[in-house]
Amino acid sequence: MMNRECDLNKKNSFSRWDFYSLFSIVAVAFVTFTDWPKLPFFMDCYYHLATMRGFSDAGGWVGQAFWEYAPTGRPHLYPPLFHFLELILFKNGVAPLQIARLFDFFIFPLFLLLIWFIIRDLVDSEVSFFSIFLMGTTHSLYLAIVNNIPFSLSFMLSFSSFYFFKKQKPVSSSVCLALALYTHPLMPWLMIAAFIFYSFFQRNEARRLLFICAIAVALALPLLLHQLKFYSFFRSIKTFEFYTAEINPILLLLAAGGAMLVFKKKGDYLFFFALLCGMSLLLFTNRDRFLSGQGVISFSFLAALILTETRRWLLRSFKKASIPRQDSPAFRPGMNAGCLWEGTHGKVLLELFSRLFERKKELRTLARGIPLFFFFSILVFEFVFLTPLVLFSPLKKNPDIILESWIVSQLSQGFSQTPKGETIYNEKFVAPTVALLKQYSDSDDIFFSNYDYAGGMIAALSDRATSGAMLREVKSFKTFDSLQHARFVLWFKELDTDEQGKRIDAVKRYGLKKIGETDLAYLYLNNEAHLKRQVIPAIVPTGVCFLILFLSGAVIILENTKIKFSLR
Repeated sequence: MMNRECDLNKKNSFSRWDFYSLFSIVAVAFVTFTDWPKLPFFMDCYYHLATMRGFSDAGGWVGQAFWEYAPTGRPHLYPPLFHFLELILFKNGVAPLQIARLFDFFIFPLFLLLIWFIIRDLVDSEVSFFSIFLMGTTHSLYLAIVNNIPFSLSFMLSFSSFYFFKKQKPVSSSVCLALALYTHPLMPWLMIAAFIFYSFFQRNEARRLLFICAIAVALALPLLLHQLKFYSFFRSIKTFEFYTAEINPILLLLAAGGAMLVFKKKGDYLFFFALLCGMSLLLFTNRDRFLSGQGVISFSFLAALILTETRRWLLRSFKKASIPRQDSPAFRPGMNAGCLWEGTHGKVLLELFSRLFERKKELRTLARGIPLFFFFSILVFEFVFLTPLVLFSPLKKNPDIILESWIVSQLSQGFSQTPKGETIYNEKFVAPTVALLKQYSDSDDIFFSNYDYAGGMIAALSDRATSGAMLREVKSFKTFDSLQHARFVLWFKELDTDEQGKRIDAVKRYGLKKIGETDLAYLYLNNEAHLKRQVIPAIVPTGVCFLILFLSGAVIILENTKIKFSLR
């Protein structure tokens, strides 16, 4: 009992490792702030902004995405929690583009902060520091967290679910896992798989943990039944990113050693191996996210175990090593050289330094710290200043092997090995195009774009419905000619001869009339199209959705302050 209280007090006290962790998080936040001019990253954010504006126009959650594939629309199967978080800012006057930028900037530091807190409380401060250090210096994880915010939020919620489970807070655990199911369609199921793997290792906790999963699924049943109803509209698509990867081989080697170590330590450590097993299911759906994205979280924790044990071993070894005095037998003339290799690890180095430093205590203490100095120097050099990376791409037969540091490069000229580290938004070109479309069109007009994702960006920023769609995993209700039923046609300029030919053919075939032009695109009017966007009334009003979010947070706060629940 006394040992347990001592361990609890040790975890609650703020240690130097906690300072290192928080300093690392602040440093990462500072480095990522240099990305502000390039935010929001890539394209996914515009899908979520368009969904947010669709909910705003409908007055709450709707099961039909009338703002895409207009005028027919398609089933809206994406979980809505993130879009209502965006909607809170939007209702308070924050511009859509700024909403995307704010989420992109804050998500990674908040993610690291949560991971630090949970690992610190469940394991210890040192393992937590090394985990945060490895995650914070992995560029591919940073991009995955920022580019897939609903996935990242869902991971944070489901990871919190496990934390509350270990803290005997079943209501908080169930609510967090249910909220994760309302945030992303895949991530919470990976965590549930991790819970099942963990149950195999910890049989005594299996019943309670599976009960938590059952309650969470029951709470998310309205959304799950809606998704099941329109499951036939879903199709699995392997994007280009599926075949790419950015891997740090040193991190994987360290993680392999940590995977063996967890079975020696057992207890809560086994969860992180179970998490690795659960996340490995991404190999079938989003392989890049496992190898380079959120899968790095498990790799980092396992690697952190090895680094922690290595540092502690060095500390124990060199503390135990004796430092002979100058008049000891070890220094007498003619001694056997072989005796230098006897005794505790590191004795050779200490004896040599003792010869050099004689009896000066401070210098002998410095000699003990040299191995740790080299340990941290190698660690910082490898993960901060010169990181070996193996880059896989379907465009190349063989992988590229490079030495790079995204942090150092970021502070100088910017760094990205992938388009996901860049933005497709350019104020000079995009803003005039959005203004042009809004000038000629009404709020219920539909427009067609020859590039679905770029058109989706314009749709999100102009609040206009598009006859195309960004994420094609969900089909439209009906197959139709997307250009024929669009009142306006936004054709992005392209130097490619084939694309110019398609534009000329479309103008002739549909009798399009050019009404405007920017440096980015042409705008045409289709006089034969008269159908309008049909706004579907909300099934769950916005106020009710906000109330559910508030009550969920209130329940978690109450259980962790005054109310106690138990599962027996």
